[in-house]
Amino acid sequence: MSGRLRLLLAVADFARRHSRIQNAERRRVVRGGADGADIPVYKMQSVEELCEGARMAVASGARRYCMVCSMRGPGTREIDHLAEACARIRGEYPTLELCLSLGLMSEEQARRLKRAGAGWINHNLNTSRRFYPEICTTHTWDDRVRTIENVRAAGL
Repeated sequence: MSGRLRLLLAVADFARRHSRIQNAERRRVVRGGADGADIPVYKMQSVEELCEGARMAVASGARRYCMVCSMRGPGTREIDHLAEACARIRGEYPTLELCLSLGLMSEEQARRLKRAGAGWINHNLNTSRRFYPEICTTHTWDDRVRTIENVRAAGL
């Protein structure tokens, strides 16, 4: 294995271990692959832990820091918590790109995060509308599209 590939794998492993800020609902969201598996559940990291993650990302040369939660979607408490983290990180690193992946969101939730300093929301369509019920039981393909529309409307 080349030194460059070894470095890439080490960075990916570090990101995997340190970028999970919550995965409370992963067990019941996706069919196949992970269903029935013994998946550890993590509590939401504290604002200080999220800020420390950003510091480590910057120290390792990252231009973007992405905070990821595996959940159906955040509530008011999670949005407030993550907005506080975004604001603190933005205050410390004004040029660091802040990204979040949080599941289903309203336009107002996305606007709140944007006001706090978030610049991107990662929210992918995993498959076609027709096949979506085969892989997900907690929400629909249209729910995901609505989130994309909400995020766009919020300017993210």
